[in-house]
Amino acid sequence: MFLDQLGLDKVYLQAKRYKKDSPVSQSEMQKFIGAMNTKGAGKGVFITSSSFTKTAVDEASKAQLMKVVLIDSENSVSYLLITT
Repeated sequence: MFLDQLGLDKVYLQAKRYKKDSPVSQSEMQKFIGAMNTKGAGKGVFITSSSFTKTAVDEASKAQLMKVVLIDSENSVSYLLITT
């Protein structure tokens, strides 16, 4: 997915439906970052209906030369609110 019409920046998006008691693990985050690298995306958004383990969050923050945004069930509502 391209961020702008000129195609200057790619954004990789992944959405996962997990049970509330099954957070996204570090290994799933590593797969996501690996896929971003393969696709040549410098930015990624990982959305889940559950949450992220601390190690998954740490893994996302360590992604070199990549920006990874994590959206879970707790903070997803704030992205849906529209302000006028």
